[in-house]
Amino acid sequence: MDPLHLHTQPGQRSSLAKPKCKPKKSIILIIVGSAAIALIIFFVCYTFLLSGRNRRVSLRYSVVIDGGSSGTRVHVFGYRIESGNPVFDFSGDDGYASMKLSPGLSSYAGDPEERAFRWRSLWSSRKESSEEC
Repeated sequence: MDPLHLHTQPGQRSSLAKPKCKPKKSIILIIVGSAAIALIIFFVCYTFLLSGRNRRVSLRYSVVIDGGSSGTRVHVFGYRIESGNPVFDFSGDDGYASMKLSPGLSSYAGDPEERAFRWRSLWSSRKESSEEC
């Protein structure tokens, strides 16, 4: 049996050879478009999360307890962090709250159960107040 001979014309490419491909304009447009969309999403997230428009999210609280003999006071301060520094605003209802318990907790030194009850009632009222802010 004779071996099989393939005849090709001189101007045609063989189907086995890989053609040289240049990047198409559509691929470049897809890459540029994807980068533009990613930048827009980043800008929108940055604007909403870090601009300070939503103050309720960035509001923090600190509690100061002044336990004296004449009375025990609990002070709740609301503040925001701007540029790494706390900013206090006492003009609104959410900036400051205070409560006093008389007599002071030291008056219940001989009655730990009553002292615990008074402390729990004082703490729960401040917790409710800070949740309302």
